[in-house]
Amino acid sequence: MDFSSLEAPMTTTVGLAVFTLLGIGIRLSMRQIIQQRRERMNRHSNERVKILMAGYRTTGGSLSW
Repeated sequence: MDFSSLEAPMTTTVGLAVFTLLGIGIRLSMRQIIQQRRERMNRHSNERVKILMAGYRTTGGSLSW
């Protein structure tokens, strides 16, 4: 059996597999970075709300403008 005729398709298949895996890896890492950024922003927002609520309670719950 002549395996030289299978070399080109195998090389193409391996190349596509490597390219696909790299793409998936980059996509997953970017998704994780974005998710961490969102979680950090949510934590900051929650802290701000807690501080505002504590200030409101400190004033006795009556803020008159």
